[in-house]
Amino acid sequence: MTQVDETPVWFGLWDSTTYDPGYHILEVKAEGSGIVRNSLVTFIDPSLYMADSDEDGILDVREDANHNGVVDAGETDPENPDSDGDFIQDGTELRVTISDIEPDTDTTLFKPDLDPTTGTDPLNPDTDGDGFTDGEEDSNFNGRVDPGERDPLFANVNTIPWISLLLLYN
Repeated sequence: MTQVDETPVWFGLWDSTTYDPGYHILEVKAEGSGIVRNSLVTFIDPSLYMADSDEDGILDVREDANHNGVVDAGETDPENPDSDGDFIQDGTELRVTISDIEPDTDTTLFKPDLDPTTGTDPLNPDTDGDGFTDGEEDSNFNGRVDPGERDPLFANVNTIPWISLLLLYN
């Protein structure tokens, strides 16, 4: 259960240990009170909370954090597995492994992070700012720095593209 702001009203999402799918009466009570302030009948459909529409390993309810159906600043797109366009899935950039995903994620499309000790920014195509996208540096898009790849977390000044232009100009 989660408290809303500083009010004494609490709410929670579907919890399979508390509510089975189907119709339920939800009651709103002041904290510590048995007095019902309001109630409503609702239908609980757990599939609404367990969907991973873009198969990136992140549930839609996590990607649309405020649940308004709009991709707002700071949110990844639940309909696009690669919100920043760098060819690495959002889930891979956020260190999601095969053991982290929910049953709705299609494992034939999801690319798990093979090194969950590191992660990149799914909203910034060039996390280290060196002029190469994270996908150019992690060329197999698996979240791990493999032989022959650059680390997308550390800018390599020897590979920043504009350095060679400066050298040619002088």
